Amino acid sequence: MMPPLELRRAAAAVRPHVEMVLVRMATESNNAGNPDLLRPLVAHLVHVTLKSQSRRDAMSAELATALGVHYQLDGNYAEAAKWLHEAWKLRERLLGKEHQETMSSMVSLGIVYGEQARFEEAAEMFQQVYRVRKARLGERHADTVMSLNYLAESYAAQGRLEQAARMFEQALQDMCELVGESDVNTIAILNNLATAYIYMNLLENAEPLAIRVWEWRRAVLGEQKPDTIMALNNLAVLYGKQGKLEKAEPLLSKVLQLQRIIRGEQHPDTAFGMNNLARLYMEQDKYTEAEPLLLEACALRKRCLGETHPHTAISMANLGGLYLMQQRYEDAESLLKQALQIYDRSVVPTFPEAIRARVVAGDLYAAQGRYAEAEPFYDQAWRQMMELLGPDHPETEKTSAKLVSVRAKQQGM
Repeated sequence: MMPPLELRRAAAAVRPHVEMVLVRMATESNNAGNPDLLRPLVAHLVHVTLKSQSRRDAMSAELATALGVHYQLDGNYAEAAKWLHEAWKLRERLLGKEHQETMSSMVSLGIVYGEQARFEEAAEMFQQVYRVRKARLGERHADTVMSLNYLAESYAAQGRLEQAARMFEQALQDMCELVGESDVNTIAILNNLATAYIYMNLLENAEPLAIRVWEWRRAVLGEQKPDTIMALNNLAVLYGKQGKLEKAEPLLSKVLQLQRIIRGEQHPDTAFGMNNLARLYMEQDKYTEAEPLLLEACALRKRCLGETHPHTAISMANLGGLYLMQQRYEDAESLLKQALQIYDRSVVPTFPEAIRARVVAGDLYAAQGRYAEAEPFYDQAWRQMMELLGPDHPETEKTSAKLVSVRAKQQGM
C-alpha cells in the first residue's frame, strides 16, 4: 500500500488534469444547453470545485463558472447565483475589476439575477459592464452592443418598455452593421425587441420580427432548442394578443410539450409554459382545462423558485383570476392578497405582472359591489400604466374606464 505522503503527492499530481477534464466536460454540456449531459458528474464537480476554493486561483474561477452555468440551465438559480458570484469575485481579485473575464462573469451573474427577479441588481451589473466595455472596446464593438442589450432586458423586466425598446433598436442596428442580420446575437436582440413590442401593444411591428426569430432559430438551432421554444412561445403570445386564439392554442400546447421533453417536469421553464397555456384557456372560458395547469405551475414554482419569488406570485395571481371568473371570491381574494404581498416586498411597483394583479384585485372587489375597496387598486394600476404605457394603450384605457365606473357607482350609492 502506498504511504500517505506519496498518496497526497500522487493526488496533487493528477488534480490539475482532473479539474481540466471536468471544466471541459461541463463547458461542452453548458454550450449544448443540456444539463442532463453533466448530471452523472455533478456531485464530483461540486466536490472538486469546493476543494479548489481554498486555492482561490484561476482554475477555481473556471470550476465555479462551469458549475454555476450548469445550475442556471438546470433551473437552480440560487446555486447558480452563489457559484457565479464566487467566480466573479475571484476573477475581480486575480485579474482586476475591468478585465474581460471579470466582465463575462458579471454578465453571467446578471442574467441569473434576472431569473431570480433581482432586476435592479441585474441592471446595476449590466450598467457597469456596458460602461467598462464602451470605454475599453468602443461603442461599436459586438461585446459592448450585447451589454447594451442585456441592460435593456433588465429595464424591460421592470416595465420600462419604451426605454428598453429604444435601446434594443439601437443595439439591433449596431449589431446588424457589425456582424450581419443572421448572426446569433443579432437574432437574440431581434427577439428581445419583438417581445418589447408585443407588451407595448405594437403588434404589427412585432409580428414580422417574431416570425423571423422563430424561423431562423428553427432552421439553424433546431426545433427542440430552448431558444427556439421561447421564440415559438413569443409568437403564440403575439397571436393571443391579436385575438387569434385558434392560432395561439396549438403553438402554446406545443411549447409546453417541448418544455416537458427538453427541460423536464421540474424546471421553471416548464411552469412558464403551463402558465401561458392556462392564461389562453382562461381567455377561451376553458376553466376546467386552465385550473390543473395553474395549480401545477404554482406548486412547481414554489418548489423550484420558492414561495416568495415573483414568478410564484404570477401563478398565484393567475389562479386568483381564474377563481374570480368562477365566482369563487374567497379563494380568489386569498391568492391575490398573497401575490400582491410578494410583489410589494420583492419587485419595483412597475413590474408588469404586479400591475396586472392590481387590476384583477380591483375586478374582484368590483364584482362583489365593494367599490371603495376596488378603487385604490384601479387607481394605482392606472397611474403606473399612464407612466409606462401611455394614455392610448388599450390596457390603460380599460383600467381608466374601470376606475371611472367604480367612482361613479360610489357616488350613486
